[in-house]
Amino acid sequence: MRGRKIRRFSYFKRKNSLYYYVQLRNQNTGKYLPPRSTRQKEESETHLVISEWLKHGLPDAPTGGRKGISEVINLDTILTYITETPLSFADVHKIVKLLKKKESIVSIQVK
Repeated sequence: MRGRKIRRFSYFKRKNSLYYYVQLRNQNTGKYLPPRSTRQKEESETHLVISEWLKHGLPDAPTGGRKGISEVINLDTILTYITETPLSFADVHKIVKLLKKKESIVSIQVK
C-alpha cells in the first residue's frame, strides 16, 4: 500500500471574492496557516503566485520584503505549541528569559 502524499498548500476562492486565497500547511502541526490572498482572479495566475511564494518566500507587509516559508512555518509551530501546551510558571519564565536574551523584550510582568 502506497503512502498518501500530503499537500503543502490549499487554494480556493472565498464567497463574494474575485480573488484566490492560499493556505500553506504546517507540516509540523498538520494544520493550515491562515489564508492569504494571492490577488489573482485566474487559477493559472494563482499557480504562478503560489510557485513564487514557495520558491522566494511570502510577502512580509511590515518589512516590505519577503519571509521564507520555513521561517513562517517555524513561527506558526512555536505559537501553536505555546497555545496548546499547558505551561507552568517555570515554563513561562524560561520563555520570557529567552526572549529577553534575544533582546526581543525589555521587561514583562508575569502573573
